[in-house]
Amino acid sequence: MKNKTKHGLVTGLTALSTAIICQTSMTYASDIEIYKAPTTGGATLMFVLDLSGSMSQSVDQSVQKDFFGGTSTSCTSESKVVRTRFNNKNFDYNGTFCYISQTTYNGLSSTLKTKLDREVEAKTCMKEVRVFRRWQSGKWVNYDEMAYSCPDRVTMLVRSMFDLISGNSSVDGGKIATTNTPLPDTASIGFTKFYNATPSTETSPLTLKTENRETLLNYAKNWQARGGTPIARAYSRAAVDLVDHMSRVETACAGYGMYYLTDGDPSVDNSGTARTTVNPKLTEKVTTSQCYGTSDSQSWPCVEAIAQKLQERKNTEGAEVKTAVVGFGTAFNFAHKTTGNNVVYNPETTYTDKMLSDYFKDNTLAAAKAAVKGKGGWYSASNTSDIVNSVQNFVESIKVPIPAITTGTAAIPQDHLNPIAIQSYAYFPQFQPKPSEDFEAWFGNLKKFKVKDGVLVGQSNTKVFGADGELNTSTKDLWVNGASADLQVYGGLLSKLNLQTFTDGTDFARAVYTNAGGSIQKVNLKYMQEKIATGNNKYLLGALGYDLTETELDELAALDSLELTNLANKEQNRSIGAIMHSTPVLLTQSGKITYSDTKKSNETVDRNDYILFGTTQGALHVVKTGREADTYATGVTPASYDGGKEVFTFLPEEMLSAQPKALLSEPNTVGNGMDQLYYGIDGAWTAHTEYVYNTTSDKFEVNPSSGKKGKQWVYGGMRMGGSSYYALDLTDIDQPKIKFRIDPESSKVYKTNDVFGTIYGDLSKMGQSWSKPTIAYVQWKGQRKLVMLVGGGYDPQYENFTAGKTTKGAGVYMFDADTGNLLWSTYDASVGDKSRLEYSVVSQIKAVDREGDGDVDHLYFGDLGGQVFRIDLKSNHSSSDAKADFAKITRLADFKETGKYAPRFYEMPTFSVYRNATGMFAVVSIGSGNRSTPLLGKVIDSKYVVNGESGIENLKLLNDAIYNIYDLAVMDTNPAASTKGPSSITRTNLKKITDNDRELASEDDIAGEGYNENSTYKGWYYEFTSSASVNNRKAVEKVQSDLVLLDSDLYVSTFDAEGVGSTESCGAGIYGSSRAHRFCMPYGQCGVDDTVDSNTMTLGKGLLGITLGQSEDAQGLPYRSIVGPVENRNPSSNKILNTLYRNKIKLTPYSWYERN
Repeated sequence: MKNKTKHGLVTGLTALSTAIICQTSMTYASDIEIYKAPTTGGATLMFVLDLSGSMSQSVDQSVQKDFFGGTSTSCTSESKVVRTRFNNKNFDYNGTFCYISQTTYNGLSSTLKTKLDREVEAKTCMKEVRVFRRWQSGKWVNYDEMAYSCPDRVTMLVRSMFDLISGNSSVDGGKIATTNTPLPDTASIGFTKFYNATPSTETSPLTLKTENRETLLNYAKNWQARGGTPIARAYSRAAVDLVDHMSRVETACAGYGMYYLTDGDPSVDNSGTARTTVNPKLTEKVTTSQCYGTSDSQSWPCVEAIAQKLQERKNTEGAEVKTAVVGFGTAFNFAHKTTGNNVVYNPETTYTDKMLSDYFKDNTLAAAKAAVKGKGGWYSASNTSDIVNSVQNFVESIKVPIPAITTGTAAIPQDHLNPIAIQSYAYFPQFQPKPSEDFEAWFGNLKKFKVKDGVLVGQSNTKVFGADGELNTSTKDLWVNGASADLQVYGGLLSKLNLQTFTDGTDFARAVYTNAGGSIQKVNLKYMQEKIATGNNKYLLGALGYDLTETELDELAALDSLELTNLANKEQNRSIGAIMHSTPVLLTQSGKITYSDTKKSNETVDRNDYILFGTTQGALHVVKTGREADTYATGVTPASYDGGKEVFTFLPEEMLSAQPKALLSEPNTVGNGMDQLYYGIDGAWTAHTEYVYNTTSDKFEVNPSSGKKGKQWVYGGMRMGGSSYYALDLTDIDQPKIKFRIDPESSKVYKTNDVFGTIYGDLSKMGQSWSKPTIAYVQWKGQRKLVMLVGGGYDPQYENFTAGKTTKGAGVYMFDADTGNLLWSTYDASVGDKSRLEYSVVSQIKAVDREGDGDVDHLYFGDLGGQVFRIDLKSNHSSSDAKADFAKITRLADFKETGKYAPRFYEMPTFSVYRNATGMFAVVSIGSGNRSTPLLGKVIDSKYVVNGESGIENLKLLNDAIYNIYDLAVMDTNPAASTKGPSSITRTNLKKITDNDRELASEDDIAGEGYNENSTYKGWYYEFTSSASVNNRKAVEKVQSDLVLLDSDLYVSTFDAEGVGSTESCGAGIYGSSRAHRFCMPYGQCGVDDTVDSNTMTLGKGLLGITLGQSEDAQGLPYRSIVGPVENRNPSSNKILNTLYRNKIKLTPYSWYERN
């Protein structure tokens, strides 16, 4: 393997960025578009529909039989238009109705009256005042009387199809109108109808896209009832056509069903013909003893035999086909033979012939047996809504479950206690995107793994990734230790959550805090008793571990006093939100630093560590990490092991207001799915920690038991969950406190002692809080001030890839890190390129301490308009100096081109310093890529997948690139006054390097070829063009994560929209893949045999970042390396995996200064 050892001042400044290198970046923004819903999944249904004469009023007086008690009750037939509207078109059916007067109604039995009233309420029958005529006093006179008009069976059938296909129907110009959710686009339906001895399939199953829905509606609106009921022949015909359909599609991608609706006994049937029809499609034939003759009594037993074969996959396509039997109307339904009560099919019951014989008789019994063998069950339907409900239930029962995709990127967070070291533990946020579901909440988990030999391993050294780079979901993480057996299946944090009540039943077990009213409060029983009925506090019961519906929550909120007994025996809600963008932050409360002679480096022992992260559920979590000796080295789990134990969860009141249902279980978050996804606290957080040395314990501590206290303050935002920034004081981690909240929506900063807030007008210009806070010291008004620096934020208009200048989010803001007061923003600046700040700034702000005195001198950042800036801070800013004099803004580069869409910079640049023959120079590296629309440039079936993108629009994009700018001025004594190098560098000022240029063996050395920092070129760039053949398509591969700069090696991760993604059965999966690229700095050229191929590595499917980890070699010496999603490192083929970094730290005091 290649070993690299740090040495000298040239790379000294890059060592300062090691703290950031460990922070692994993950997916961002509308990157949920990469999660692919099933395109061919769902349910495929063949309707087998009885259109015999008994379905008609004119033939069999079905209306009197179904609604008015029999043919002895007279009714008057009439024709009425049944209409559905779909795609701005009307589809009409001339339905047959029959009505009775109020006088006739009054003569009906109470049972019939109740039934008729129900049908009116269900919008099956109409109740309206009409004009009647009667002979009175020798003449005909008109009078008003209530009329009840009901449809015949075929009319109800047609109307139910309207509701299922288009989601609405009405009668007679808008009366008794219904609206409902139609069958989903992923479903397919076909029609086989029968009314004579030769049934026919009107259409094989069609997917329910717009044009096919219109086709199906046109079929249904022409149905008429007449003739007989050839039960077996109709079923066999439908089975053949369904199997033929399956041969043309991916059978693994759908559930299949036969929906058999009939209203009467068999007639004009031939079971022998049914047998010969279906047998060619069966791998195990139906015998003559099962299907024979023309006797109608053999029809249902024949259907039973065929249904069993189909359900057992004994068809030529090997797919399971379920069969449901629906008895329609009063003449044929599944009522108990003795009581007459409806018998409901229970799919959990194992029905025996004896049980069925106790319920039914004759053909009803035979049909029930067929429904049981077909595993679809039986239904009784008496009206339109019964048919609709039975179809929807059957569809749900046959749908193929789409397995959720588990995805995520491991993070090895910065170690504040020992910043020169990297921990050998990774924290793996995992979540399950469900793009095919209507859930507005996605859920996840956090797991802890070990980095061993440069790869992730779980318990017993089991690899986290397989040979193909896929996640091994069976690997047990370290936190699962100590979990009860029934919870180990969850693994990670989920296996350790303390939910509902303590074992003694005295209070809630989970430590949940919220800030309703300004100050932070613990949500205990007393809190809920006082506040459950106000606001959205009732939803906090979901966070406390109770699986409750809205109705149950309302009932509990209405109680005079909530008691824990009211919550007894409730199911658990064990869930945390998805961790998509909130990289875990390591918080160390105490530890001892020692020197290891064996490892030749510092190490830390006796640590007290925690992990902090936010989730889309709207919660901020703090969790114990567990100690190394407890989790891995000994191989034994002591009883005291506390890894994975949640210390507390913080739920901001604004989250409780904005997305309270996110705290409930998944089924209770049904809504518009991905279009209205909850994002919660999904921003990146950071920590500022100051330790106090304890001479007694020889430890560095944040919160010693006595004497001076240290500090542990954390800061973070919401990302797409909102625009606020929060600061919490976790010095006493068991008693969290809110320091302040920055709220751009109200233009205020709120503090515990200032609940009404202080107004700062410029806050209204901030966007969503995407920028990870940078905490640093600056010289401000004659004082050394700890500040929080953030970008202006994200304007949602950038969800459109054509968006230009922003109305929100431009510039940089600087807040007092202790009080939250707004000290300065780029709107205050009077010198430099302030007017150029016209686009959102969403990245973390890169802070550079040029003088080594602990105070920041320069800020670097890019924006979503293709610009790169440097801000030079005044290091001697005095108490009398104005805000306007605090900084000078310089636009270093503008990479927009006329007629093109600007490249976008979502991530913080890196800053590094190098020596040349004449001195030193800096390189600012920054990568472009559209995180809001990562699928830009992707084509499926010759169409661009991003809304609004076309061939013409794509040509207006620039290929995304890694840009490297030579900043000569920053090395001057007074950079703000320097004249070195032009402002506003463009792409034409940079050397474009190609794959050939990246290997010195192939091309001349750029350092000596007139392209270096002393030439007319002001840097270089390299365009990414996708691993696939994309012809001239632009912006297919994009920089999508933080850059990693280590010992003159620059690592860039990209997302390739055309890369090979992950596709599960039924078309669900993840679009695209991520790659890591290595560039040798400062010129992007590596040595002989360092080819582009050897410096490129696939990271995996979806949006993944680069992780830098630490391991030990065979001699026990530590080294750093890129941790790849691989089963084993291959030292011979890939330079990214092959390069090891060894850090020999030597501290030389050049100067001393007192830090106040």
